[in-house]
Amino acid sequence: MNQQIKRSQPESKLENVIVLLMNALLLVCCLLVAGCTSKGFPYERPTQEVLTDGGQSKEDVPTENSETPESTIQPEQPDNTSPKPPVPPTALPNLVRQRFCPSEARTTPFSSFTGKPCDPAQPRDKCLEDTQRCLPAGLPKAEDAASDFFDRCKDTNVLCVGPTQTTKTLTDALKQLQTNSKLDTLLIESGLYQESVTFKDIKRPLILEGQSNDPQKGVRIEAPVPAQADATHAALRFVNTDTITLTRLVFSGEGHGVYIEGATKATLTHTTHTNNRQTGAFFVNNKEVDISQCNVTQNGGNLVTAKDTSPQLAQLHFGLQFDRTTAVQIASCTIEYNGAGGVWVAPKDQIAVTVTNEHRILSDDQIAVTVTNEHRVTMDKVSLAHNGPASYARATNQPSGTCKTPCPAQSFCEAGVCIPQLVQRLKKNQQGTFDISTDGNGRESLLGVGAVLMGQGTITLRGNSVFHNDISGLLFVSAGEVVIQENVFARNGARAYAKDSDLLREAHPAIIGWGIQKSASMTYNLMIDNVAHAVKLKHMADSKGTPVSLLLQRNHISHNGHHLQSTQQASFASAGVALQSAIDGAGFTLDIKENAFFANAQAGLFTSGACKGSILTNLFEGHPQRSLVHHDNNNDAYKVAITKNIIRTGMFFGVQVHTSTASWIFDNNLVEQIKRAAVSKDDEGDGINISSVTKGTVLLENNILRKNQRSGLFVEKSSVTANNNLFSDNPYPIVSQFAQVEGTNKDTVTKTDATPLPNTKSP
Repeated sequence: MNQQIKRSQPESKLENVIVLLMNALLLVCCLLVAGCTSKGFPYERPTQEVLTDGGQSKEDVPTENSETPESTIQPEQPDNTSPKPPVPPTALPNLVRQRFCPSEARTTPFSSFTGKPCDPAQPRDKCLEDTQRCLPAGLPKAEDAASDFFDRCKDTNVLCVGPTQTTKTLTDALKQLQTNSKLDTLLIESGLYQESVTFKDIKRPLILEGQSNDPQKGVRIEAPVPAQADATHAALRFVNTDTITLTRLVFSGEGHGVYIEGATKATLTHTTHTNNRQTGAFFVNNKEVDISQCNVTQNGGNLVTAKDTSPQLAQLHFGLQFDRTTAVQIASCTIEYNGAGGVWVAPKDQIAVTVTNEHRILSDDQIAVTVTNEHRVTMDKVSLAHNGPASYARATNQPSGTCKTPCPAQSFCEAGVCIPQLVQRLKKNQQGTFDISTDGNGRESLLGVGAVLMGQGTITLRGNSVFHNDISGLLFVSAGEVVIQENVFARNGARAYAKDSDLLREAHPAIIGWGIQKSASMTYNLMIDNVAHAVKLKHMADSKGTPVSLLLQRNHISHNGHHLQSTQQASFASAGVALQSAIDGAGFTLDIKENAFFANAQAGLFTSGACKGSILTNLFEGHPQRSLVHHDNNNDAYKVAITKNIIRTGMFFGVQVHTSTASWIFDNNLVEQIKRAAVSKDDEGDGINISSVTKGTVLLENNILRKNQRSGLFVEKSSVTANNNLFSDNPYPIVSQFAQVEGTNKDTVTKTDATPLPNTKSP
C-alpha cells in the first residue's frame, strides 16, 4: 500500500503542473484574445459608440426589458462623463475648393466643357476674354448635307428648290405645296433667297432642309425691307401649321429670321440666325419647340443715324423669343451678341414693357400668371454669352470707337454708338404704358439679360456657359421648380467694359429669381467673377404661404463683386448667394451643403428674412467682409442648424445672426482668423456674433473658435447656451453684452456690458 502511494505521488505532481500550465494558457488567452475589462489591464475591447440625443451611448441607455444596475453585477467601466474635445470638420475636396469646369468636378458629369476658368489673380480685362472661360463641348459648326442630298428629288413627297432646280424660289415652292397635298418636304439648294414667305394653314408635317448652313455659301434666306411696318415680318413665316422641321438653313434680313405661330411642334436643328433686325426666331402660341445645334448671333439691333450726330442703337430685340409657347427645349446652341438679350420665354407677351421698342424687363417679385407644369423650359449645353446692347455694339462696330457728338439723355457711348442705359426707372402713365422717371423713383427696368424665363412650371438648365452678359446672366420670374446643374456663370452683372464709376450703378446679380413657388436646386455649378451677387432669390410670401425649398450643393462660388473697387464693395451688396424674404413670412427651407465660398466681396451667404433648415459642411474663406450672414429671421417656428462648416480669414464676423425670433444651432464648426477692419482690438472681429435673438433658443456645441481678432463668441441682447466649445487665441473668448450665456462654457465669458463694445449690424 505504501508502495502504491509512493508510486502515485509523481503522477499527482505531473497533473498539478499540467493544470497550472493550462490555467496560465487560459489567462494569456483571456488577455490577448478575450479582452479582459478588469481595472489594471492595459487593453480594452473597442466598441462602436452610437450616440443618442442626450449624448449617451445607446449601450448605456436601459431598454424596457433590460436589468437595472442594482439587479446585476456590472463590470467596472471607465469614466466617460467628460465630453471629448471638439474635432475640426472635414475639409472639402479640391474639386470643389478650386476652380474647375463643372465636368471636371464630377465622376459622371452631365456634359463636358473645353477651356478653363480665369485665374482670379488676373486683371479684370483678362477675365473678359473668351479664352478665359469654360465652354460647352459640341457647339454647332457649319454643316453640309450628304453628297446624295438631291437623290431624293424623285420622291413624290419631295420638292427640290434652287438655282439649278426646276423650282427656283421659295415663293414658287409655296404655290406647289398649296396645290399638291402629297408634298411635305422641300430640299433647298445653297444660294441667296431674298424673300419673305408665309406658310399658312398647312395641316400636315412640313420639312424644309437645306444643303448647307454655312453663313457664306449655304442656304441664305434674307428678309427684304417690308413694304410697311410689320411686327411679324420675317424671312420665313409659319402660321397655323401642324409640325415644322427646319434643318441647315441661314436666316437674316430686315425682320425676324423665322416667325412661327400656332404650330403643334417646331423643330430647328443646325440653323443659323444672324443679323436679323428683329429676333433670330420668334415663336407665338406653339405647343412645343425644340431647337438644337443652332447659332443665334447679332440679332435684334438697329442703328439709327441722323445727320452729323452719333448713331443710336434702337428697336432692340432678343435672339430667341417665345410668347405663349408651352414647352421649350434648347440644346447645344450658341446664343451670343444679341441686342436686348439672349433668350426670352413668357406665357404671355404683356409681362415685360416696351419703351421705344427696347423690350426691357420690368423688375417685380410676383407676376400675375398661372404657373403650371405644362409650361416648361430646358436649356442644355448652350453658350449664352455677350448678350445686351453694349456687347452687340462692340461686335458690330469699332470696339474702341468714340461718339461724334454727345449722346442724348438716358444713354451712353459705347463702341462709337449711343446706347440706352441698361438700367432705367420707369413710371406708368395715364395711358397704362411706361415713361422714364425723371425723379429717380418708379420701377427698375433692365436691358441685356442672357435669358429671361417667366411663368414656367419647370425650368432646367444643365451644362451651359452663361458668360459676360451686359446686365445679368439669368432672370426667372414666377417659376414653379428650378433646376440649375453643372453650369458656369462668369463675369455677368454689368456691361463688360464699363468704367469703374458705372459698375456700381449697373451691377446686378448673375442669377435673379423672383417669386419662386416651389423649389430651386443648384448643384455642381461654377459661379465666379460676377460683378454683383452670383445668385439673388426673392420670395415674399407671408407666413401662410409655402416656403421655397432651396438645395445648394457642391457649387464653387468665388470672387463675385471682385471687380468692384474696394469703396464700391463696402457700399454694395455683392454676396455669393443672397436670399430675401418677408421677415416673418414663409421664406426658404435651406439645404446648403458642400459648397465652397471664396472671397465674395460682401459675404459668402447672406439671408434677409425668414429661413429654416440646414447649412452643412461648407467652406467660407477669404471674404473681405462677413462670411455667413443672417438678418431679420422673425418666424418663431423656424430653426436653422449650422453644422460642420469651416469659416476662416474673413472680416468683421465669421457668422452673424442679427435680429431674430427663430432658433439657431451651431455644432462642430471651425471659425478662425476673423479680422478687424480697424486697429483697435475692441472693433468688430468675431468668430460668431449673436445679436438681438429675442425668442428662439441659441445652442452652440463642439465648435472651435480660435485666432479671431476680437472674440470667439460675441453675444448681445440674446440668451445663448454654449457647451463644450473650444476657444483659443481670441483676445476675448466670449463677450456678453446685455445678454445671458449658460452651459459648460459659461465661465469663459471674459467681457460683459460694463463698457459695451461696438456691434454694428452692417459694419
